[in-house]
Amino acid sequence: MSWNKILWENKIKFPVVSCVYAFYINNNLVYIGSTSNLRGRMSGYRFKEADGKIITPWRKRIEIGSKIELKYKCSKKYGYWLMLEARLIRRLQPLYNIHLKKGTYNEMV
Repeated sequence: MSWNKILWENKIKFPVVSCVYAFYINNNLVYIGSTSNLRGRMSGYRFKEADGKIITPWRKRIEIGSKIELKYKCSKKYGYWLMLEARLIRRLQPLYNIHLKKGTYNEMV
């Protein structure tokens, strides 16, 4: 299985698939997630323009014209994408994932 890549636009029609997805802003990994329905999950992500900047779903302001990219990897095996998400977060330490990163509350409990 290979990663599919899409440049983000708010009006993209995503497939209805189970997968792990990763957001990149200007080629920097910012978030990894998993879902059983990519189309439904992506409908919740909004990139809005305000004051000459783009406001991301993580409330970060970036320059208009920044490259926002979504990569996703699909699997029909139930749970495969959940385990892959956890492994990728622990290994790659994305900026906006907090639950599985080293040194966070979950590892102290």
